[in-house]
Amino acid sequence: MTVSAHAERWMGFPVKDYLECLEKRQALDFEGTVYRVASERYGSEISYEQIFRQWAEHPDAALAPGVVVGSWLDEDWDGDSARAVALLVEYAPRLPRLRGLFFGDITSEENEISWIQNSDISPLLNAFPLLETFRVRGSSGLSLGALRHSTLRSLTVESGGLERTIIEQITASRLPMLEELEIWLGSDGYGADHTLADLLPLLDPARFPRLRRLGLCNCEYQDEVAKAVAESAIAPQLEGLKLSMGTLGDVGGMALVGPKSRLGHSLRALDLHHNYLSERVIEQITAVFPFANVDENEGEEDPDDRYISVSE
Repeated sequence: MTVSAHAERWMGFPVKDYLECLEKRQALDFEGTVYRVASERYGSEISYEQIFRQWAEHPDAALAPGVVVGSWLDEDWDGDSARAVALLVEYAPRLPRLRGLFFGDITSEENEISWIQNSDISPLLNAFPLLETFRVRGSSGLSLGALRHSTLRSLTVESGGLERTIIEQITASRLPMLEELEIWLGSDGYGADHTLADLLPLLDPARFPRLRRLGLCNCEYQDEVAKAVAESAIAPQLEGLKLSMGTLGDVGGMALVGPKSRLGHSLRALDLHHNYLSERVIEQITAVFPFANVDENEGEEDPDDRYISVSE
């Protein structure tokens, strides 16, 4: 995942910009494509609301398996995401097959992640009772509310500086079918106020008994997180682990393969890209987990000189 480019595939479907398809007079395929609905370039006479309503009122919109919501800002809209949330809720009855929602596919060129003004998005979960995949970008003003959902399998929260309250809302959630959880923790320079203690409840297998894929990414204390996850009770059941885009160094890297690590034979994917591992430790990790993604590691550096990938 990256914030420098829009999603090109999601949920196994190609992602296409809806407005661009209209402008090029391309045939629309609501059943085999996930459309990105976003405001047009600056100076457009058509608003985000008009674009969204046109997409949602298309006769084939009922076939849509998912939708990607891009930037909702335009000349008529200079605020948070509340109206974008309200539009989705309004049109939910027209989208009976919707299984996936990516709310906030906004690149850094359009709006830095810490500048995205979100809102209470809990009405979206209530409006789509069959939702299986939910991904949101931007945590400024964000609230997940009282998370209760019976079919949600994948939850991703992308942030440049996540507040503790969001982690608490996830911890207190009731998501009995959750199999994948990914959180971008972010920098304290952009609002992050959490500590390792706030994350530890997520490592209790009783909380999410079906969880198989866990991502605690983009973190300023990634070494501590790596050790906690590796030695946690949930480690043996994990099939995928992401500790990418953070400040992971050799101490945390060795914790993944050390004698106290409980990461077992079930692990099939390990994403450690964009960290600070040395070649020596990378060799030891890949000897145990040959499938590990260790791209873009900067080599062991003083912890004070390490930076997360996504903050501003």
